[in-house]
Amino acid sequence: MPLDLEASFACRMALLLCRLTRRPFWSLSKRLKSQRDRVSEAAVDFECEDFSFRSSLSKIPNVGVGEKVIQQNGKAIVIIHPNMAARRKPLQLQFSSNPKIKSKLSHLLQRIPHEGMEMVKRRPSYSRECLEASEYYFEDGLRKVYPYFRVLETIVNKERAGVSIDEFIYLLAPTNRRSFLRAKLKSGHFHVNFESVTDLDRVVEEGDFITSLTHYHEGAVPNDNIDIIHETEDILVVNKPAGIPMYPQANYNLNSLQRILAKEGGYPNLNPIHRLDKNTSGVCIISKGPSSKTKQIHSLFRKGNVKKQYLALVDGNLAEDETVVSVPLLNRYNYTKIIPADGKKFDLAKEAETRIQKLAYDSETNTTLVKCLPASGRTHQIRQHLSQIGHPIVNDEIYNPHDCSNRFDLDPLLIEEAVAKVVQAQQRHDEAKHCKGTGSGFSKDPEDLSWIDSVSSSIGNCDTCLFCQFGRDYERHAEKSSVTPMLLHSAKYEIGDDTFEAAPPRWISDRDYLLKLLKSRNKSPSSS
Repeated sequence: MPLDLEASFACRMALLLCRLTRRPFWSLSKRLKSQRDRVSEAAVDFECEDFSFRSSLSKIPNVGVGEKVIQQNGKAIVIIHPNMAARRKPLQLQFSSNPKIKSKLSHLLQRIPHEGMEMVKRRPSYSRECLEASEYYFEDGLRKVYPYFRVLETIVNKERAGVSIDEFIYLLAPTNRRSFLRAKLKSGHFHVNFESVTDLDRVVEEGDFITSLTHYHEGAVPNDNIDIIHETEDILVVNKPAGIPMYPQANYNLNSLQRILAKEGGYPNLNPIHRLDKNTSGVCIISKGPSSKTKQIHSLFRKGNVKKQYLALVDGNLAEDETVVSVPLLNRYNYTKIIPADGKKFDLAKEAETRIQKLAYDSETNTTLVKCLPASGRTHQIRQHLSQIGHPIVNDEIYNPHDCSNRFDLDPLLIEEAVAKVVQAQQRHDEAKHCKGTGSGFSKDPEDLSWIDSVSSSIGNCDTCLFCQFGRDYERHAEKSSVTPMLLHSAKYEIGDDTFEAAPPRWISDRDYLLKLLKSRNKSPSSS
């Protein structure tokens, strides 16, 4: 994101390469003099198996990574390398059904030299640069990530084609204020097929490739230890703390279990074999890479030959010592609805069974500790089945009505104020474009010795970023309210001859901690 980045063919070519190779566009577009040299050097740099990272890039707080480059005229510019969205399966070479886009991409791909195509074949799911996008810091007992710039992407499908870019973006993020999204559009943060778009009426077609440059604020997670239960050459088994997602999702990237273990633990190629919800703790089995052992474990999971034990604290007193719940459940895209046997959508549901054993009832808190033995592995199965029998899990913000009402939501008035600031900032930028000699450069000359501080203070608090406008105090309050653990724990997994068992969570071993959790649960988030 250099200040004078031009919309040239070379830049569009570099952006195409970055999508295929997981490398930042801004790095490829300016690094080398000729097209062939650009791709050749990138290919050499990308071959490294040791996950090495170029030392020329500097860490810029609240921005990401960047470098100062001296141009031929002696002028210094700063290039910022936004983090690219990681994906389990890299984007395919031909990702458009639009004939015009197909033709354009085919023409571009023919111009890529042999070295570039070899680089495409070897592309990993993410690179060291993805891990180095920002750094952790610790505050209020939480692990946090300094904000950084990131490129998000999507492809227009058939159902959403034929509408304006303004309408399309709003459909993707309906919770955002329309005026905020329009301000981002006008500021040139969105690209359609590698070209900046500021016209709100631009119609998107099926297969269009949409990217957005975003100032990315990751969610905070508890600063709890990730204890290793078992480790071999093939697998890693850990006790996942509640509040940490297993892999990048929503507004979590570096603050996911997969990235934390890669960035701090030295495990770059981990892939979860099964899934635990973000707010569920306990046994988590992770593959270190393809092997006969991991294939065997995957096969056992698919066949349902894995014995699982969960512990949960639920509201109320179960009448029976043991209960078997066999309620079919919809797939993950409709998991918030439980389908009874006579439901109209029963044919879409899948069979699910959970055996629930009562362990202990606490009359002081009116809660019951239960053991859950799921015979199948549907999404949110235990949570849904416990809710179905009238005893939802404590701190379940989806299926427990009490906790749904306590869920933290941003203050609507604060959102409106922040949106107004973003819109005003965009208006100032529009006015500045018509003033001779006025630009959006840094507040200080990049030649200054403290150029990193200059860049951080100039664009680290992004005037088109909604979260930056909220203010740090409110953001800290929101972070504290978003890490309440759900009282569900993956206690034991039996896979063939192997048994993996996690230590009990703190809400079981420490009663004072449990009482504190339950007390805070009964408070409104706005009053805490």
